[in-house]
Amino acid sequence: MISADLSAAVAEALAAAGIPPERWGSARTDGLTDAERQLYRWVLQHFVEQGRASGEDLRVQACKHGLDSATTADVLAREDLVHLDDEGEVVVG
Repeated sequence: MISADLSAAVAEALAAAGIPPERWGSARTDGLTDAERQLYRWVLQHFVEQGRASGEDLRVQACKHGLDSATTADVLAREDLVHLDDEGEVVVG
């Protein structure tokens, strides 16, 4: 079944990439707390408006949302949403 917010072409591309339906659309962030979800949205918005956020920007935003930055980075990576490099810089979001 295709989510209402995904076109058939997008659903086909995600399926071809091996991304299961439970990781499509809004279901992608179901494993996050509200604060983690807000931080993830901030990361995506930053990509759109200014490009890749720095690790320091991510840490500052995590604190603004009442989150521990190291724990949150682990959660976002586990959920395959945001990944940091060895220096703590955002490389995928």
